[in-house]
Amino acid sequence: MNKAVQKVVDEAIALDREITEKEEQLKQRKADLLAMAEGVEPHDKLQTDGGGWSVTFEAPTGVARITKPGPKLKASIDAEKPAGAKLMEKIGRLKDELFTPVLKWTPVENIRVRVQELFKPGEARAIIKALTSESAPTVSFETKE
Repeated sequence: MNKAVQKVVDEAIALDREITEKEEQLKQRKADLLAMAEGVEPHDKLQTDGGGWSVTFEAPTGVARITKPGPKLKASIDAEKPAGAKLMEKIGRLKDELFTPVLKWTPVENIRVRVQELFKPGEARAIIKALTSESAPTVSFETKE
C-alpha cells in the first residue's frame, strides 16, 4: 500500500475514533439535560398533547429543548391475546365507538377524548393506560449563527 493511501486510512480512522468519542460525550450531555429537565418544577414545564412535557434551556450559543412525550397509542389491539381480550371486554358494546375493526382493533381518532367522554374517570384511565406504551424522550438543539 502506498503512503498516500495509508495517510487517508489513518486520517479516516482518527476521525472515526474522534466522532465516536464526541457521540459518547453528546449522549452523556443529552442524558444530563434530560435529568435536569426532569428536575424542573411541573408548573415550569410546557404540557404537550397526550400527557408529555417540554422544557427549554437557553445558553449564549443556542437553545436546548427537551421533550418527554406522553405514552404513545398502540397501533392496534389484538383481541385474541389476553390483554386485548380483557380490554375489549371492558369496553364492551362501545368498541365500535372507539375502534375501527380491521384484522385488529385500531383506535379511532381522538380516542383519549372519546374514552373520557364515555367512561368514568377511573375506568377511562385504565383503558387509556391499556392503549398506550411509553415514549422515548428526545433532545434537540437550535444553534445560533
